[in-house]
Amino acid sequence: MRTLILISALSALAMADYTLTMKMDGVEQKFYYKDDAHMLLESKENGHKVAQLFNTGKLYTVTNVNGKKRYMDMSAMLSQMSQMGAGQESFKKPKIEVVSKGANKTVAGIKAREWTIKFKERGHTVTDKVFVTDNKDLRKALGGFSKFMSKMTGSKNDENMYEVKDGYVMVAGDGFKITNFDTKDLPDSLFAANAAAKVPSLGQIKKPVIHIKKPPVCAIVGKHGKAKMLLSMIKQSVDGWKLIDSATCADMMGMHLENALYKKGDGYIHLSLSVNDPHNQGLIATYKVRGLSITGLKRGKLQGHRFQMAHLDMAGVKALDIKLPNAMLELTATDNVTDDLEKEADALLNLSKFKPVKRTKANPQDALKDLGKMFGGSKHQNGANMPSQKDLQKMQDMMKQMMGK
Repeated sequence: MRTLILISALSALAMADYTLTMKMDGVEQKFYYKDDAHMLLESKENGHKVAQLFNTGKLYTVTNVNGKKRYMDMSAMLSQMSQMGAGQESFKKPKIEVVSKGANKTVAGIKAREWTIKFKERGHTVTDKVFVTDNKDLRKALGGFSKFMSKMTGSKNDENMYEVKDGYVMVAGDGFKITNFDTKDLPDSLFAANAAAKVPSLGQIKKPVIHIKKPPVCAIVGKHGKAKMLLSMIKQSVDGWKLIDSATCADMMGMHLENALYKKGDGYIHLSLSVNDPHNQGLIATYKVRGLSITGLKRGKLQGHRFQMAHLDMAGVKALDIKLPNAMLELTATDNVTDDLEKEADALLNLSKFKPVKRTKANPQDALKDLGKMFGGSKHQNGANMPSQKDLQKMQDMMKQMMGK
């Protein structure tokens, strides 16, 4: 009888269900796990609830339209994309060294401990602080989540990407935090798939054709002279890249903005130097704040200055931010630039040539002239587009409030 009770207890423990609520780069996601064949991930996109369901070998996208669930069977599409080469590069977890162990902390009801870890990333040594736990249930839930993400991306690597060391998984770290963990049983109906799920027409799936469009050197308003400081930082040998345009752009808020556009073959690199901008976190951080999709985020040092690099999926470009004294230097490259952006930046730029300058005072009248070009109002006597007198007054009042005038 005791043996039977023990077997029953172990069976119940092995069949535990998990609900994992986490924030990833500021976006909340909910992951439901029954076993490796039944997993569900819920999140919000543009205010709408979207879910990805894995049920017995098939992956579905589930949307809610007017209170009714709609299923899209994505399995065949993922299979064909895999055959085309997508998802073949599996992310390899770096070898992690534990430098020190700090204080204990409870995260989402789980006992955790602060660890300082060190690992190599693209040849650079990265030191980070994370909170870890040896909670076996959480370890299994995060292992399931790692497998689920591998199925979504077509990767063959299904190891637990949140396991820092054997038996210890991350509860909180860079851009990731578990906010709630539940081990209550989940109903089978939660993982039910619609037998009549729509299947995308495979005839529509083709290798993406990249259409290259020349980016504007000043994206919002017109040019205001040459990009002297930025061009002084460009090395004489630029590894085949050709400068095709450069400018100092609108000085709307008393910030010095310089831009340069380079071309090699049919690819473009756009450089943007924002001087007098010590608080700017960069283009990648902006995408994080907005909850947009980022892949391949990497951090390191370039010529002694910190950088972060990633692919901005929503924008379809590669991005690299370099933090300089009193400035931010951003590089964006079109998708068809296959070269390593970090190496390209190192080949293009001499960051030691940057010289911090004092912040200029914002002038509302100058800013209004730039805004006039954006609004496309009536023609001024010098030929420039200006807003109407009514719009001008509104903008002037707005700019005065913003600048404390």
